[in-house]
Parts: sequence; C-alpha cells; structure tokens
Amino acid sequence: MRFNLPSLVGAVPFGTPYKTSVVNSILKALKARTDQDDDLDDQPGYAVLYVAGQNDAALTDALFPSILTLPVDWTLSGYSKKDLAQSKGALVHAFHAQAISARPSLDVLAREMKSQAQRTPWLLPVHNFRSKHLRPGLTALVNELTAAQDKLGVLRDHNNAFRQRHPPQSEHEGHHSDRDYFVDDSGLRFKPPGADVHGYHTESDKSKCNDTCHIASRRRLGAPYLKSFHYDCTKGEVPTKAWLCNCHDTTMLQKQAKKNFNIAPNDFTRP
Repeated sequence: MRFNLPSLVGAVPFGTPYKTSVVNSILKALKARTDQDDDLDDQPGYAVLYVAGQNDAALTDALFPSILTLPVDWTLSGYSKKDLAQSKGALVHAFHAQAISARPSLDVLAREMKSQAQRTPWLLPVHNFRSKHLRPGLTALVNELTAAQDKLGVLRDHNNAFRQRHPPQSEHEGHHSDRDYFVDDSGLRFKPPGADVHGYHTESDKSKCNDTCHIASRRRLGAPYLKSFHYDCTKGEVPTKAWLCNCHDTTMLQKQAKKNFNIAPNDFTRP
C-alpha cells in the first residue's frame, strides 16, 4: 500500500506555541485531502510531523485519534547566517528521518484497520465507548509502535492488553454472521456489522459536521478504514437507552432507539 505524508509547512518564529489557527489550517487541508482520496482504491495513510515545543497538545489533541502525529526534536542553534543554514539542514534531516520511520507504522495500522476491522478494538469510538483504557491504549500504541522494531509484536501485545480489560463477548443471537463484540463500562454492546456496513455520513449529515469529525470518519491513527464501517450498539433489550454524544458535539444526552444504535468510529450516531 502506498502512503503519502502530507506536507503542511508553515514559517513562524522559533519557539512559537501551536495556535488554533495553525491547527485549523491543518484540518482544512486534511479534510480536502480525504475528499480527494475517497475514490481511490489504494487510499494513503496520513501523518503530521511537528517540531516538538510549547503547547504541543493544542495540535496533537485536535488530531487525535484520527491522524498519526509524530514529534521531531529540533532546536535552533543560533541566528547567524551559518547557524541558520546548519539548523535548517538539521531540521530537514530530522523530518526526513521521522517520515521514513512513520511509513512502517502506517502500514501495520492500515492492515489492522482494514483486514481486522471486525475484531480490532482500535476502531471503537473514543467518546461513546465508555472505558478507562481505550484512549490511553491508543496513545500508548502510537508511542510504542513508532519506536519499535517488532511493530506487529507491539500491536499484538496492545490488542491482548485491551482484551484483558474488555474481554470480547460471544453471546450470539443464532446467526452465522454473529461476531464477538466489546462491551463498554456502561454495559453497551458494540457489535461489528459483518458484511452489512452502512454507517457512513449522508450529505445532510456532512453539513452539520466539522472538519475534525469528517476526517475521523475515514482515518484512525492515520490509517484509512472503510467509511461505512459502524457498530450495532445495544444493551440486549428493546428499546435501547444510552447516554451518547455525536461526532461534532461531545455533550452526552440520553437517547433511545427501538432496537439499536449505529455508532461509527468517529462517534457519528443514529438510531
């Protein structure tokens, strides 16, 4: 699979904290890119490389968990013409090295999000799946995966660790298509859809959404996944009541469905 690492370069004074305007420009560019890549059979993975510094969370939190963000350690060595030239060369080298190291991680994640979509815990929605382990697990997975030589081993270990905390359940309803599913801390069952994937946004839904949830409806940790993928969520009773949010608003509201909710990885929710 081919991966492209978007180049979103901006010039600001050294040491400038990351601002909302910078984050918004990145989101806008990636939103346009996801639209462009929607029709590709071989969709690229995304990573944003950034110079580690002040207020990194303003950037990384806004892109989590849809985009892989990787810090680049670099310090301006001086302001003379010679110092600036050396620092620029060092920065280019550091970005190049980090970009090369990102590609194998994106490759591993892409296989996980596509071929293992029905089994992986890493497509679970980070807001509506109530868990003390999902968000920290995603963060730890990225931190260890990008630095590890045995990336498949790291992924396997994190998958097993999550399953120990949220053991897959296998109470089925008599259908051959039934699959094991995860249950969150509120008792909501997140059942993968099998071949019946229909969770993607409609045009009317898109108009309500911002760039963040649009990107998250197509990428997880930078890796592409099927935009129609969703979970059938129920508490095993009809009707189903649950406190849920939507993809563009994290306010939890009590909602009810006649049978189950469809919840996509980006938290897009509908009865």
